Amino acid sequence: MKPFAPEDDIEVFIEYGFARTKSGSHVIDEPLAIMAAWDWLDKMGHFSFFQCLQREIGRHAPRKNGFEAYLAFYVRKVFEEAPRLDDVFTFRSDFARRKGTDLCWQTENFELVAVSISAHTNERKISVITPSSGPSSNVGFLAPTDEEVLNWISENKEHYAFCFPTETAGPDIFFYIRSKTTKRLLLVAIQARQYKEVEKSCLVQGVRTVTPSWFWKSKDTKVGVTRNLRLTPLDFQTQYQSPDEAQSSSPDIAARFCNALLVVDSRITIPDAPFPFLRVFASWPADAQLDRTAEYRTSPKKKETKSQVEVDEDSVDTSDPDLHPLATLHLENFSNISKMLGISWYRGDIEQREVVFAKRQCHDEYQV
Repeated sequence: MKPFAPEDDIEVFIEYGFARTKSGSHVIDEPLAIMAAWDWLDKMGHFSFFQCLQREIGRHAPRKNGFEAYLAFYVRKVFEEAPRLDDVFTFRSDFARRKGTDLCWQTENFELVAVSISAHTNERKISVITPSSGPSSNVGFLAPTDEEVLNWISENKEHYAFCFPTETAGPDIFFYIRSKTTKRLLLVAIQARQYKEVEKSCLVQGVRTVTPSWFWKSKDTKVGVTRNLRLTPLDFQTQYQSPDEAQSSSPDIAARFCNALLVVDSRITIPDAPFPFLRVFASWPADAQLDRTAEYRTSPKKKETKSQVEVDEDSVDTSDPDLHPLATLHLENFSNISKMLGISWYRGDIEQREVVFAKRQCHDEYQV
């Protein structure tokens, strides 16, 4: 982790064992000292990790969103018990109806995993994240560039469980989960929206941010939608276009991301959809009303104002023709589990049970 303290204080961090010098620069990555300080702070009530996350849940800044951070914490905690997937996420009704047929994995129990490529053998390694195991020294990765997002999906040699991609990519959070029944992998993309009401335009843009064919493209509601449901790597560059030009900010990055998903071993198969991919529009406290996206409308109406042309909210086309399953937070369970976490943390029943690994010889990374 790169130093966040003023340069004058770095020597103090080194003196007390929190930092070290590496290749002429200073790095704060001494795990034992950091975990000891974390444990001390966590027992101080007002400074506990959970309390800090709760206080920051409504504070948002570029690349630092309080609700996103809390969701990552929630996901890690809830999957420690390997719950049924439909107890964590509520699937849109058309996908939920298929839980007894070709999407039966919705009712299976899943665990959070970190998927990486071994630096020594070049083989894929899957590490289960539990209270007592997993690469907990590297939990979340705030990707500074699009290339770093690709590195996480294709290699992830530093074993990060969560990836917070660049804003141009689309989703707020990426992570893998694995079925305990079939041992097959599913990549989850979350868009976090802390709203009291989810308007149609917000829903459309939010769903597009977690849809693979919209990655690294404009999510504006004025961009047209085609009805080609079977996607190929080439579709990343061509499927969704404005009247004049493709709205991709980086078609090469999008296509490479697509190719990395296609080579994932032991992945869950979704009929007519190319990737082992679950889209999650995580709105809270508002109900996203995802079924609005299952309705297809051909011609959204527009109205002109003196300053600009804008989409009439009542006429926004909310249709989502993508065949990758779409879900939102199971709001009742999210609220109940969050309350239980708060009570347990206050009573001291929950501990930060981290496994401290030997320091890895690697490049400095941003950590969350």
